[in-house]
Amino acid sequence: DINVLYGSTEAEPISHIHRQAITEADRQRTANGKGLLVGKTAPEAEVRVIRDQWGHPLSPGSESEWEAMTCGTEQVGEIVVAGEHVIPGYLDGEGDGENNFHLAGKVWHRTGDAGYFDQEGRLWLMGRCAAKFKIDADWVYPFALECAAVETFDIPIAACCESSGEPTLFLPRDFDGRLPATFTCGPITIQNVRREKIPLDKRHNAKVDYAKLKAS
Repeated sequence: DINVLYGSTEAEPISHIHRQAITEADRQRTANGKGLLVGKTAPEAEVRVIRDQWGHPLSPGSESEWEAMTCGTEQVGEIVVAGEHVIPGYLDGEGDGENNFHLAGKVWHRTGDAGYFDQEGRLWLMGRCAAKFKIDADWVYPFALECAAVETFDIPIAACCESSGEPTLFLPRDFDGRLPATFTCGPITIQNVRREKIPLDKRHNAKVDYAKLKAS
């Protein structure tokens, strides 16, 4: 029985969805660069998507400010979560200011992930807030493009990063299909598609190590 579970060390679970509940239309949405579906929020979690201000401390002073920060349906922003299962802080308070904020007696954890709620109230992940980059007027979320490539080419992993102002897509070195000249995903067309050994974060062996990838 396979379920998709979204969470983190600080807050788990955040959301989940049964594999059989993921439709062909959902998969096509992923292939179009709309991110990875992680389902409805868990009953013990209060989740919001707020205007992306990652890298800057947050301190909403009132409910009206809080509401003004909250993104609408289908609007990508920063995912934050509260609940009794969310850790209230870090050892010796190191990192609290960057990763947590308080409002109305609640501790809200900033996941650092970008995402949005769809029309059905389901959460979609777009990747790390800090990893996005801009091409012309469009924000590019590497994780969303990677998910699109995984769905399109039926491969276990892909990687995307910015190089000289242009996105580059890396398919695994053992990809035995025909390497496409370009990869189009939503408004983004990637001109540079390469095969490469994709370096992974040694702590997870699933997250792309973008620093090493850019240096390759």
